[in-house]
Amino acid sequence: MKNKSSNERRQDTPRLSARMAAKIIAPGQVSPAPCIVTEISPVGAKLNIDSGWILPRNFWLRIDGDRDVHYCTIKWRDGGTVGVDFPSGQHDSLWRHNFSLRQLPSRARV
Repeated sequence: MKNKSSNERRQDTPRLSARMAAKIIAPGQVSPAPCIVTEISPVGAKLNIDSGWILPRNFWLRIDGDRDVHYCTIKWRDGGTVGVDFPSGQHDSLWRHNFSLRQLPSRARV
């Protein structure tokens, strides 16, 4: 089976508008970087962050009020807007085969 590109995966899954406070956690970081999740899907998210923050290619995202952390890979960045993928293997098969709104943070379901 051929792996899908992030654009193909994004088109296969619904993207929900959101406005959720979150924190970016990276190794060696003194304190988490605050951000806002503006869109989310089972395969990725769009974040707004202070454009001065230097982010590593991979990090963990903790959405306020959500008990899980999400491993992220940066796919693109335009100033303070960052697009991330939740890499295949973390939740990909579960999300692809059993997706439901219950699997997104509760505030994204509003």
